[in-house]
Amino acid sequence: MARDEAFEDERGMDRRTFMKAAVGIGALGLTGSLVASGKSLIPNAVVQAGTVNEGFVYAKGDTPNPFGFDQYVGQNAQVSHFTQDWAGVAAVWRAVFDADNKQIPGTGFPVLLLKVDTDLYRYPTQPATPSDPAPWIPGEDFIDDSGIIAIWDRCVHLCCFPGWHLTKLPPSYQQYDASRVPRTLSAAGEDPIWCRCHNSQYDPITVVWDVHPNGTVYMGANMAHGPAKRALAVVSVTNEGGKITGKKFLDKAPDPPASVVAALGGKPGGRIYRDWYFAYCR
Repeated sequence: MARDEAFEDERGMDRRTFMKAAVGIGALGLTGSLVASGKSLIPNAVVQAGTVNEGFVYAKGDTPNPFGFDQYVGQNAQVSHFTQDWAGVAAVWRAVFDADNKQIPGTGFPVLLLKVDTDLYRYPTQPATPSDPAPWIPGEDFIDDSGIIAIWDRCVHLCCFPGWHLTKLPPSYQQYDASRVPRTLSAAGEDPIWCRCHNSQYDPITVVWDVHPNGTVYMGANMAHGPAKRALAVVSVTNEGGKITGKKFLDKAPDPPASVVAALGGKPGGRIYRDWYFAYCR
């Protein structure tokens, strides 16, 4: 029996549900920069004229959000909404809005926003060269004073949508290789990111360099349990007057150290952040 049949009530947000949520989101008060087009991979790429919202708009799935975020569906994510430790929610990033301030169907990317304990948060600090900045910077890539981080919400296994604490992770699914025990569980007693479709799991407080099969080296939440084979890409976010934003989509991504590239068997740098996000599953 397939796992979706055995756990029919625990499947979480599937592709159709996420699309319905994303398409149905309102856009009151949203702002952005005027662009010629916006593209999405949900479902296939579409091209529309409109305004990109660099913020994150709360989405609603078929499972109630356990942290109360359903009351904000359709609104921009705000730092002040994250009042509970280890709270998390699915959101749509870079959705495109038309002249009537309505979201254009099929635009935007799925992202998980989480509030974590920054004392436990680990991430690469070694730059590619001594003259380069650090690859992941507090206040510029995650909101360190509030503990808010962002993770690309497409499982690297089969492109499903992982969730955050929508259902308690069964003890029988907490069987890990010693080197991959998620620190959310071992250090904080919290479940990791769990893709309930096929049981892939990711540790959001352990950010590592990893490599896509196409050679793209990127940073992501460490894979804790398969069938996924690599990390789930992180998304750079900042606090802009209380609004959670992510503006590095087309910016140059940090180059990994040569030793990392060699160890992973990846290709040299020269990537933009978009390459991290689109190298999410195959």
